[in-house]
Amino acid sequence: MDIHPEIGRISGEFSQPLVFKTLRKLDSWSCRQADPVVVLSRDMEKTLRGRAGGDRFRVEVLNNFPLPDDGGAGSPEEMGSDRLTVIYAGNLGRFQGLQTIVEAMEKLTERTDIELLLMGDGVARSELEAQAKRSGAKVRFLGTHPVETAKAAMRRADIGFVSLIPEMYRYAYPSKTMAYLEQGCPIIAAVEDESDLARQIRDQRCGFSVPPGDSDRLAALLASLADDSKWKAEMKKNASRVFESEFSEEKILRRWSDMVVEGTRNA
Repeated sequence: MDIHPEIGRISGEFSQPLVFKTLRKLDSWSCRQADPVVVLSRDMEKTLRGRAGGDRFRVEVLNNFPLPDDGGAGSPEEMGSDRLTVIYAGNLGRFQGLQTIVEAMEKLTERTDIELLLMGDGVARSELEAQAKRSGAKVRFLGTHPVETAKAAMRRADIGFVSLIPEMYRYAYPSKTMAYLEQGCPIIAAVEDESDLARQIRDQRCGFSVPPGDSDRLAALLASLADDSKWKAEMKKNASRVFESEFSEEKILRRWSDMVVEGTRNA
């Protein structure tokens, strides 16, 4: 799902050079034994190819489909139809860079027609709550909920938010992307412009991208989306279309089946 040990170097877990070098050698050995190595994006493929001997790996790019429903209830919070509702549903952790969107909301405190919902929990939650409270930013923390509850909230929201700290796109792909698209929820991605995720969103016209860490650009985008909602209907349709064509369970399982059958034939 994520590429280690590279992702651990960003987090600081594998910052010691000898530890990092040893772990990468071990993982590269594993990749040489695999046929194929499955990654979630072209960016992750490029990372593996960039290793010593990575040109000899057999790599397949094959993403996930969303988590199945678990019988949960509907949306836990009322969402006003007279305002732009932005939702983030997932881990409130150290790799997500959520401080940026809270900073963007700090710049929009006078806008009563824009609201951010953060659904989930994680090590960064208390810090984010304190940040929002200090500034009076319109951010609601909803805590954790069953999968179906989260999906119901995505359906009712105007747009979903995805973000990664800088360089993280090379080693990971945010799985909540597929959940948003499944619910017909367009996406704002705070990720590098050259990333696979940003390109997909732009090319498929199912959302917007801003550079990671740029709260000014993000605040300006949110204000423009709230001022003119003409984008919404088309992008919601596009989000559903992209999900059905690229990330539905039927499509992904068929690709898994084809890959396994091909591998068996070549064995």
